[in-house]
Amino acid sequence: MRAALLVSDSDSRLLGTIGEAHPDLLLLDATGPDLAERARAGRAALPGVPVFIRISPLAEGSDGELDAAMRARANGIWLRNAAGRRAAEQLGARIAVLEARLGIADGATGIVASVESPVGALAISSLAEAGPRLAGITWNRSALSRALGCDPNPEAEMAEPLRAVRASLLLAAAAAGVPAIDSAAAGSEDFDREASLARRDGFAAKLARDLGQLAALKRLGAQAPLGRWMENFVSGVATK
Repeated sequence: MRAALLVSDSDSRLLGTIGEAHPDLLLLDATGPDLAERARAGRAALPGVPVFIRISPLAEGSDGELDAAMRARANGIWLRNAAGRRAAEQLGARIAVLEARLGIADGATGIVASVESPVGALAISSLAEAGPRLAGITWNRSALSRALGCDPNPEAEMAEPLRAVRASLLLAAAAAGVPAIDSAAAGSEDFDREASLARRDGFAAKLARDLGQLAALKRLGAQAPLGRWMENFVSGVATK
């Protein structure tokens, strides 16, 4: 199981303790100071690992976040609360302008669309036609649980609406030929089992929040097929 490691502003020191258990993708938040320096530190600690930067939806005034992420030479943008193909295409158009302005190769910056709301859930199928910038599709189980009013207890059986979203995401990713990335664990308990189920059901990767979760994903090993993981993420590093 591939691992996308989320390192928040407060956890930046984590990069110096990863050791040999490298993630397959490093995810940083655009919020907070010194984004470019954090991205440089991530590349230094994890050579060859693509760096994605998470931003808010453009409609929420995240132009500044996108500009900062592009100036930090992100390999890709992780779009929070993505609302289907239209949102991905609008972001792609903004990215194209910034690529030209900053001297970045056209099309080098990918997009991971994160489904986090009922509106986004209803538009999942349209992501299958979001274009060549789409590098992956993921979801935020905790955010969706709150929005839908589902039981937030991570030990409870997954509610039916969440199961439907999860299945739709897997289908859309397969149709688009991109990796499906499972949500961060709803709780800290039984992470291994949750990751094993994700791998069984076709997720190519899962979001990890700490070194223990990263190690658990590495123990599972990579599954085949991996979709266009290598094409979408790793080869993109060379274009920066």
